[in-house]
Amino acid sequence: MFKECIENLEDITQEEWELLHRYKIVLSDLLDDLKSKGKLKSLCKMPTNFPKLIETNRKFNRTYNMMLKIFDEKGKSKRFVENNKDEFGITEEDLPYLFISQVLSCFIFNMEFLRITMLEILKRDKFKETIPFRTLISKLSKISPEYGKKLEDEIDINLRNAVAHGTFWIDSRNLYYCDNMRLEKPISIELSKLLIEVKRHNIIAQCFLCLVTEKLKKTFYSRLEDMIG
Repeated sequence: MFKECIENLEDITQEEWELLHRYKIVLSDLLDDLKSKGKLKSLCKMPTNFPKLIETNRKFNRTYNMMLKIFDEKGKSKRFVENNKDEFGITEEDLPYLFISQVLSCFIFNMEFLRITMLEILKRDKFKETIPFRTLISKLSKISPEYGKKLEDEIDINLRNAVAHGTFWIDSRNLYYCDNMRLEKPISIELSKLLIEVKRHNIIAQCFLCLVTEKLKKTFYSRLEDMIG
């Protein structure tokens, strides 16, 4: 059932499968721990429009993978420029910005998707809808010191906040980001490494959705069996 929830199975590498398996264990343990401590709502249904959010998320990830292939395979990026420079004016200088804009929008969508999914299953009297992402992850870490802390360690909150708040800039090789509005002490990350980080965070978000979907199905069928007797 878990694999059925995953988008683009054919594009997942062995290393990514290993990450997915590791995150599944951590997130599943986190959900079980939160449930045992009475922090989860009864998993019976999600908002009416939640499937539309899921579909948009899938399309974002699919487009991300399409763009990634253009840059992954030798010579494809050059052909992409050649095929589009006359009609659209795309140059080699534009390419990193075109690609990174897609990468970062996918990154932010997945991180917010993760936050929204978490808030939909957590009791609202404990976790307000407007809670900032950093506060949410930190609070989960305090409630579930073992499993919440593992999740907190896997998410680069400073990178997420910098991209979300616009405190970053890029050149042809690196992205520079700051954790404050004064833009002091920027941290740099190579664009090639940024792609890996974004993919890793996307896997966390997708993995969490898969687990929630799996638990919703189990809850539904369990209640159906109780009704049938």
